[in-house]
Amino acid sequence: MAEKVVTEGPECPKLQLHYIPCNIHFDGVAKVSTYFSPQPDAASPDLQRAAFRGRGLQGKAIALDPPGFVLQENMEADEESSVSWTVKGQFSEFVDWEWDKPAEKSTLRKCCETWPTIAAALAKQPTLKDVQSEMDELKAGTKQQEQAETEGIDKEE
Repeated sequence: MAEKVVTEGPECPKLQLHYIPCNIHFDGVAKVSTYFSPQPDAASPDLQRAAFRGRGLQGKAIALDPPGFVLQENMEADEESSVSWTVKGQFSEFVDWEWDKPAEKSTLRKCCETWPTIAAALAKQPTLKDVQSEMDELKAGTKQQEQAETEGIDKEE
């Protein structure tokens, strides 16, 4: 199946995204700004406050590097096996909203902060030097463990 990404116009519009902890049984475009109007927190300028369906929310922006993109799938009528994607916009941050705990303690925030480090480590191709260093560390640890076990046996006797 062939896939391609098509952008609309010379530049992608910048989007403001919100992650709200709730389920909404709707999948489509919504006029969020009509019903959801966050305000800066007077006590802490990096926090925002809002309400959704009567629940007070506290939000904090999570920066993304590299930025994210919103894509829309386009099925081409002439080729069933061809799929194209249209870039509808891009975002460099999103606001993570919490209602039952401070925004700084969000599980999503922790994942977003640690995942790039884990992904970079997994994507890194190890060199021969890295592998040899790891093997040396394992051997040293095994020798120390064997020595400790031997010393423990000697003490018992």
